[in-house]
Amino acid sequence: MKRCPTSRDKVSVENQYFIMVSENESHKVIPCFYGGSISVPKPFGIQEVNDAIEQTWSTTPSEKWSAARVFISPSKINISVGNLFIVDCRISCLPFFGIAQNDTKLCGFIQRTVSNAFVCHVLKCEPNAGHFCHTLKAACELRYQQFLDSRYDGDRNRQKSYC
Repeated sequence: MKRCPTSRDKVSVENQYFIMVSENESHKVIPCFYGGSISVPKPFGIQEVNDAIEQTWSTTPSEKWSAARVFISPSKINISVGNLFIVDCRISCLPFFGIAQNDTKLCGFIQRTVSNAFVCHVLKCEPNAGHFCHTLKAACELRYQQFLDSRYDGDRNRQKSYC
């Protein structure tokens, strides 16, 4: 059994340090092929994702796509190619994701970067991208629920202090 990277494992990628999925946090690992990333002008919209997928598909032959693993947790999504982590995206920085219009094996997600630009990462999943998108949707929903719960707990604690 292979050990998954944890928050104690820092992986240097081009002078950046990525903190991997926390040991206490549940996550899923999905095998896929990583086609690359492309800048997109807007943070949302299936047309943005489809355009990025089309551009990646037309400029990078499928045999040059890298076999990758996607780690999805309620707090972040990491993509590794071999032993190298190439994408580190917090769920809160993920405004949109979707499946390609013409090929259900292709999908992409848009990430807001530190410089407030938007990048679409393009993936190919077998037998289709439905499992990837369903898992990512569940992670987003769980993250939002955690946010609501933390706000509710904070409100409840404030109310107790007033009584």
